[in-house]
Amino acid sequence: MRRETIICDVCGKSKQQTNHWFVVSLSGDIITIFGRDSQLDVDGKRFDCCGESCVLKKVSELIKKA
Repeated sequence: MRRETIICDVCGKSKQQTNHWFVVSLSGDIITIFGRDSQLDVDGKRFDCCGESCVLKKVSELIKKA
């Protein structure tokens, strides 16, 4: 069985089994944040984030580009 390695798109940290990660999604001009284990489908760009500080950095980066 092959395991998917998940890497934080902000700091490069690898996801461990007990980590609580988030996904930041950008679709058009809408930013959505949800738990990594959520069953939501993601349209648009998707960014894996290892914690709240990386979520805030990614959202700040996306806002500056808008």
